[in-house]
Formats: sequence, structure tokens, C-alpha cells
Amino acid sequence: MKLTERQENTFRTIVDIVREGRAPNTTELLQRLDYSHISGINRALTNLIRMGWIHVEGSRGRQRVITLTDKGRAAAQFGIPVLGKISAGPLIVAEGSAIEWIDPGNALKTLPGDFFLPVQGDSMIGDGILDGDRVLIRPNVMIGNGQIAAVADVQDEVKSEHLATLKRVYHELGQKTVRLKASNPKYDDLILPAQRVRIVGAYCGLFRR
Repeated sequence: MKLTERQENTFRTIVDIVREGRAPNTTELLQRLDYSHISGINRALTNLIRMGWIHVEGSRGRQRVITLTDKGRAAAQFGIPVLGKISAGPLIVAEGSAIEWIDPGNALKTLPGDFFLPVQGDSMIGDGILDGDRVLIRPNVMIGNGQIAAVADVQDEVKSEHLATLKRVYHELGQKTVRLKASNPKYDDLILPAQRVRIVGAYCGLFRR
């Protein structure tokens, strides 16, 4: 969504202050942006509120506190990206584009390159992973036997479809297969040829609203 120069400057200043670990207020915005009158800030804030990017507490004429909404955090690419979706049940098609951004704060230890995937299904409830959770995935790490991981079945790669699931991964000793095991007993194990299995990343925790 295209912003005016004033809206862009105001929004980026709000984001900068949030990244510093503080809640921005109108007085600080006025100082940082060097506007001559609060009315310029008010117009920019009103439009950003209308777009759903910020929430403002307090009445006009007083020092108002500004917070970023989830939509605003996504627009600012603030936090860890949530990419598509992953099944905790039967294999489903996983999409790769970012649908939102989450800032887990100190709740999770994250590294550059980490991303979240939203869970659909109940096959991993034995490990406390519920439908709707955002699971933190760390790519390019070694997966030990029995470790939970996001796994893609690349059989339909020609069609650009990657069938993905969240399961415990077991490499079958002496066989060219991989066993994907759920933690919900109502789901059978998935056994796939090893050449069809691609490890998307290791499961490193979850975020639940």
C-alpha cells in the first residue's frame, strides 16, 4: 500500500522507536520528525489508523501512546516471518510466501534465517503442538533420529507443489525409507522413500497467541 512521504516518515519513526524497545508517543514523534505543529502528526496517524497499522491510546491534546498492530508489524517486516502453512496431520501443500510477521520477544531464542509455520491439524498434540500454533523452524541444521522437523515430500516438485508435514523423523536403518511419526495415536506412521524426503528445518519451539 503506497504511503505519502509524511505517512512513510511517521510510520518508519514509529517502527524505529519500537525496535529500541520503547512505546512511541506523539511528543517524541514531533521532536524526531521536526514538524512545526502536532496537526501534521495527527493527520499521518489518522491515516495509519485507518489502514490498520497502528493503534493510538489517549485523546487529542494529550500525550498519546502508539502501538503497532499485527498488520503494521507485517508491513514493517518486524520480527520472524510466518511462511505459508504446515500440516500436523495428512500431508498438505505448503506455501512459501510470508503471510505475517511475529515478534516473539524473549519467549523464544531465534537465529537469523528462522521462520514460523502455522500448524493445521492435531497429529502432534502429544508434544503439545496444537492446531493454529506457529512453530519455529530452523533450516540448514542436522536432524537427529526422533527429532521433530518440518518435512517436505517432493514427489510433485515438477508441479511446484511441496507436500509438507510436521513429524518426528526416523531414518530406517538398512532401508532406503524415512518414517514420519505423529504423537497422536490416531495417526499411522508415514513411510516414504528417502529420495522423496526433504528436511525443511528443525522444530525449535512454538508461539501461541
